[in-house]
Amino acid sequence: MFRKTVLFFLIFTFVIALCACSEKVNNISPTPSPSDTAQSGTVSTPEPTPEPVYTDIVINEVMPSNGAVLLNSYGEFSDWIEIYNAGERDASLSGYYLSDDPENLLKWQMPAYELKAGEYALIFASGRDSTESEIHAPFKLSKEGEDLFITSADCTIISTLSFKNAEKNISVGWDGKAYKFPTPGYSNDDAGYEAFQLSRKMPSGLVITEAMNANSKYVPHDGTHSDWVELYNNSDTAIQLSDCFLTDDVKNPEKSRLPDVTLAPHTYCTIYCDDYDTHYKSYVTGFSLGSEDDVFLMRNGEVIDFISLHDIPYGASFGRMSDNGFYYFTSPTPARDNKNGVRMVADMPVVSVPQGVYNNAQSFETAIDGEGEIYYTTDGSEPTRYSHRYTSPLTVEKSCVIRAIAYVEGKLDSRIMTASYIINENHVLPVLSLTTDEDNLFDPETGIYVEGNHQNYYQDWEKPCNLTLFENGETRFCEDCGLKMFGSGSRADCDKKSMRVNFKAKYGTSKLKCDVFDDGITGYKSLVMRAGEDAPYTIFRNEVFTTLAKKTNLLVQNNKYCVLYIDGEYFGIYCLGERFSASYYAQHHDIDENLVTVCEAPTSSDTPVGKLMKYVQSHDMTLEENYKYVDRRLDLTGMIDWFIMQAYSHNRDISGNLRYFYRADRDFTEYSFYDLDWAFYKYNDRYDILDDGQQYSIIIHALLKNTEFRERFIKRNAELLNGVLRDSNVLKTIEYYEELIRPEIARERKKWSGTPEEPSTAESWQRAVDRMKKYVTSRSIKEEMIQSLRSHIGLTEEEAARIRG
Repeated sequence: MFRKTVLFFLIFTFVIALCACSEKVNNISPTPSPSDTAQSGTVSTPEPTPEPVYTDIVINEVMPSNGAVLLNSYGEFSDWIEIYNAGERDASLSGYYLSDDPENLLKWQMPAYELKAGEYALIFASGRDSTESEIHAPFKLSKEGEDLFITSADCTIISTLSFKNAEKNISVGWDGKAYKFPTPGYSNDDAGYEAFQLSRKMPSGLVITEAMNANSKYVPHDGTHSDWVELYNNSDTAIQLSDCFLTDDVKNPEKSRLPDVTLAPHTYCTIYCDDYDTHYKSYVTGFSLGSEDDVFLMRNGEVIDFISLHDIPYGASFGRMSDNGFYYFTSPTPARDNKNGVRMVADMPVVSVPQGVYNNAQSFETAIDGEGEIYYTTDGSEPTRYSHRYTSPLTVEKSCVIRAIAYVEGKLDSRIMTASYIINENHVLPVLSLTTDEDNLFDPETGIYVEGNHQNYYQDWEKPCNLTLFENGETRFCEDCGLKMFGSGSRADCDKKSMRVNFKAKYGTSKLKCDVFDDGITGYKSLVMRAGEDAPYTIFRNEVFTTLAKKTNLLVQNNKYCVLYIDGEYFGIYCLGERFSASYYAQHHDIDENLVTVCEAPTSSDTPVGKLMKYVQSHDMTLEENYKYVDRRLDLTGMIDWFIMQAYSHNRDISGNLRYFYRADRDFTEYSFYDLDWAFYKYNDRYDILDDGQQYSIIIHALLKNTEFRERFIKRNAELLNGVLRDSNVLKTIEYYEELIRPEIARERKKWSGTPEEPSTAESWQRAVDRMKKYVTSRSIKEEMIQSLRSHIGLTEEEAARIRG
């Protein structure tokens, strides 16, 4: 009877505890008191759960995406959680539970680790078992976001920490602040970071001592400057480098084998981070370094050393100076001892009023907050110590740009903060704000936008700038990048010129991480701000045909019309778009960029498409095996669509406006379609491009002799001319763009008014749009194409009837 009573009591107690877990939530999160004392104590098997001694055990810091900050004893970069004893008494962690599941607060009981007052404990969220020297939780973290809890046995919440969309190698503190200089095991401040770095001992043997991810000065080769990694043998024994690998992806440990070289004791070796076939045949990785890359030195699949690159100012490097962690170096020293290192970079200042588009706004004040001394400009120029020193909030009354920088003794200067304010402009289109020193654009010696003293707009010059996109009430992106001119004849012929921006590590990020065109694609290396030679007329001629071509098998560029401001001044309507490149193709096809080759037209005979041109000229295309050979290597449907679209639009500017994209994994080439500024003007023979003697017509001219291909070509004409290219659909597309930019035209024409001989006005724009619509309605383009095919391929009446539909 006694045993039954005891059993009943235990069951009753267990049920009461479960009810408490679901009902009792007391959120107590005391503020940690900073300390730079390292973690201590020993790990043992949990004892029976005692009552919590007190509620001063808190989650102090967490890293949900550990790329290369801390390596655990399993040789993995698992995420970690830092626990802090914020009270005045020692405590055993076995009295507490850690969970990332609000529905299961008792997910994991922490081990009997004695955490002294003011000390820290690190818990690796690895899903592995704890070791004698490390605590490991049986679950992992999600960088997308989670809520973490420390609770007592009765589910009383002792501490919480929440995060969302964690960035790689960035930790999150108890206060929700993101730390670009994480401090695992130490206080969340500069002193804690210094202590953490001092605890990082250099491995013995082959190590990484320096890396540079934005090199433009050091270790030149054939006039080029590549990123580089410096290796050092700190042992007394020679090391065979070819036993080791360098990689920027720890999951690909043999990405780049080191050269077959024996490195003598206490000597250096510089490895270039570049493509194999560009500048180097040896001592090269085959990959470049991004602005936030991690580099791993591997042997037998294991990490023997690593370095995490982040926040490196342009012209600086990052590495070791001695056996006490990592430093920044403003004067890199490849293959030599590192000196004069600086531990940290000052935080970039922030404005109290977020940048953005403000309509119907009164004037307002914005403060600039930051550490140390802050200097600022309002004319787009880069701030220095000679700029205005910030002392009080700035008044914003009209569209402007504020740039600021922080100077802190003992740190490298911060990156430049750029904040754009577009005030009471009332635009209906998204707004682009381009910020750069005025001389970068208009100085006669160095400005890229002007003819200047050196035909400046044709020089291959790139200038630093910031580009920000505002859309639908939010800042879509704000990134430092490089600015270049874009286009060919339009650079000299047009007052309103096209430009492009390049995202590179030296400016801040090697890729723009933004879904700019809302198609799921991110990671842009470059974007184009296109004006085009149609700017004085409809403005959107190219975009109409690009939009139509999106419904075919052609490669086309995504685009988005915006209003551009430069240094706070209105600059007109521009079309933000993708740039054809290997990166563009790789993104859209989800393949490795290194597998892609872009061939410009006209192309040489040794390119993949050039070889196909030679093949069709030397082989009979009426034979099945020869035709199939070409069909397997060339996107014939895309090629057919390219010719139909060019014929329909009657584009008069084709020859150089074609890119062939070759992917090595399939030995396959595709056509691109762009630059239709000179389309829909003439009414001449539409299909003269089939055999006009130009290089682009070589392949189709030969293939049209093949019965199967001819049938394919005629069928596709019928499909497009009665579908995408039917009159009603083309008119609908023209009218879409007409209505899209109409509200902005008056101001656009006031900015770009043309010449007295050929003025550009809102009225002249409307006339140009009407002419474009009339081009469709005043004739049967389909019939013109049929008649042209009669001349060039001997189209029969039966075939013509099929195209008519």
